Amino acid sequence: MSFSDMSNCECLPLTEVLAFIVDNRGKTVPTTETGISLIATNCIKKNELYPVFEKVRYISEDTYHNWFRAHPIPGDIIFVNKGAPGRACLVPNPVGFCIAQDMMAFRVNDKIINNKYLFAVLRSTKFQTQIEQFQVGTLIPHFKKGDLDKLLIPIPSKEIQKFIGETYYALCNKIELNNHINKTLEEMAQAIFKAWFVDFEPFQDGEFEGRELGDIPKGWKIIKLGDISKFIKGKKPKEFM
Repeated sequence: MSFSDMSNCECLPLTEVLAFIVDNRGKTVPTTETGISLIATNCIKKNELYPVFEKVRYISEDTYHNWFRAHPIPGDIIFVNKGAPGRACLVPNPVGFCIAQDMMAFRVNDKIINNKYLFAVLRSTKFQTQIEQFQVGTLIPHFKKGDLDKLLIPIPSKEIQKFIGETYYALCNKIELNNHINKTLEEMAQAIFKAWFVDFEPFQDGEFEGRELGDIPKGWKIIKLGDISKFIKGKKPKEFM
């Protein structure tokens, strides 16, 4: 079932399916050199299930316990409201961070809605279109908290919610895992290429000869790509290749 097939479902305003909203916006949190991670909107990626720790700042234990109104807990959904309005991700277990400016965290009323289902809805194209209708600002778009009750969430049966939520989560998790595997393989391939053809590590005990592109192992040759391949179709390479 797609979200476009839910036209007959009851729809509720987003605020009516939430039990609590973690909202620490309004003032700038004091930061330190080390401590507890304070994530920003750049840590919320549209293709990642959980926040990534990029260019994070830090806060002290005292600030963590006394400055914030509330903190997200595992299973909450982080919702960006400024810069990239509508971008969302899940809060992991353990949490390991806190949030402040330009984002909120939604805690679902689990008597009404499944958190993974809501997460899937928030990321759907149809819901993102709703958000775009209420965005303000051109240079830095943002979404007002007061407009949350204008966003409508389709509410199918709890069984369907669980199926959609778990399926979406499993697919995202698989895609994310594959992306990390591909990244690791690419890094390994680059490292092997550098070891063999840049640093010439397997040939360090042999003789080297000077060439226009630098020293290469003795007996190696530098030839043009056209001498060992045949041009078939597309943009023809430059002659020097």
